[in-house]
Amino acid sequence: MELCERCGRVAPGELEACQACGAKFGRRTGSTYDPELSWAAVRCQFQCRSCGHLSPLDHLDVDGSVSCRRCGLEQAYAVDSWRQALGHAHAVADLAGPDPEGRRPHPRLSIAADNPFKQVGVSATEAGHQQSGQADAGGVSVPNTLRVFAAPGQPLCSSCHEPLSLDVKGPGTIELGCGGCNTRPRYELPQRALELHQALVGVIDGEHRSDAAAVSVEAPEGEQGAIAIKCPSCGAPLEIKDTGQIVTCGFCQTPARIPSSTYGRLVNPKLDPATWWLLFRGPSALRRALERSPEGAGRGGYKVATRSYELPEVVAPPLPVTLALAIGLPLVLLTIAFFLF
Repeated sequence: MELCERCGRVAPGELEACQACGAKFGRRTGSTYDPELSWAAVRCQFQCRSCGHLSPLDHLDVDGSVSCRRCGLEQAYAVDSWRQALGHAHAVADLAGPDPEGRRPHPRLSIAADNPFKQVGVSATEAGHQQSGQADAGGVSVPNTLRVFAAPGQPLCSSCHEPLSLDVKGPGTIELGCGGCNTRPRYELPQRALELHQALVGVIDGEHRSDAAAVSVEAPEGEQGAIAIKCPSCGAPLEIKDTGQIVTCGFCQTPARIPSSTYGRLVNPKLDPATWWLLFRGPSALRRALERSPEGAGRGGYKVATRSYELPEVVAPPLPVTLALAIGLPLVLLTIAFFLF
């Protein structure tokens, strides 16, 4: 898989620029992922119950509430609403092209005719999913509107744009590495997040980075919008840049994390959803459904792949052997019957 050298998403062969970040394809970075693992770059939005507008959701939020970045309302959100979105992201990462069979072709079955994401990586960068309806959030019925765009790829270093190495430390805990920049950020997911999707291995988002302490936030009363953040280590003021939730102190070089709610206020009114990453292991549920049966997949059927295996050729025995078996076998059976009866 070839990657966009700016954002790390797949670089479709039929396109000249990335549909997600807009970068023109020049030198395309090659992916170095483990074949058992698959990355999905995602951008998410939810619909605010108050103002009705779409608001970015820039991390895997599982605390039961979200804040609208446009009107500021904090509102209940059903954690289970993530299940469909995670399933979509996993399916895109697993089934995307350029191979129409996706990442893990079956040795005998072909899903190419029914694969809904085979053009991702060929003529498209990402695939969208939108859900709506009601879900239960602590006994209260709330909307579970969520829009997700997912693309296969691999996370790149934000400084040198080279693919990051990966070390899975345990359930929900991953550590990334860049040899050139000598950085090793670590991310940890809570158990509640892992229960949403059994193939979920880890996440890369600012809220779940565990090796960076949260910044100190000062918001003086009576000064709406006036927010100051300070280094959690030395107390020095931190410069806010619209480059993500992780900032590095210019005095002590300590990395610090800006909480999502604070970051949203700082970058307002910029409402474009940020890109964050999900890591999955193994085949997606949609792949298993497509391979299993037309009813399970819900979209067409499956057929035997012509490129799978060939049955061994059956060779007929020579004619003398055939005649000997035809004459000798009945005589043997008659002899046995004579002695028995």
